[in-house]
Amino acid sequence: MSDLCFGEIIRAARQARDLSQAALAAKLGCSQAAVAQFEACEKPVGEATMTKVAVALGITVPELLREGLRKAGL
Repeated sequence: MSDLCFGEIIRAARQARDLSQAALAAKLGCSQAAVAQFEACEKPVGEATMTKVAVALGITVPELLREGLRKAGL
């Protein structure tokens, strides 16, 4: 089993909603490059960012985590 970073969960949830990185970035109020760094696990995702991502995707943080883990087969 490989390690899973929160960025991979963000990517899976974003793609499931047919959002581009730029569209998610606009909802978060950050740059597309920042979203790319989150998704590549190059930039840590704090609690506040997790919450913002979940809200931007129209779900709760626990739903975001469950969805990501399910897509990862965990």
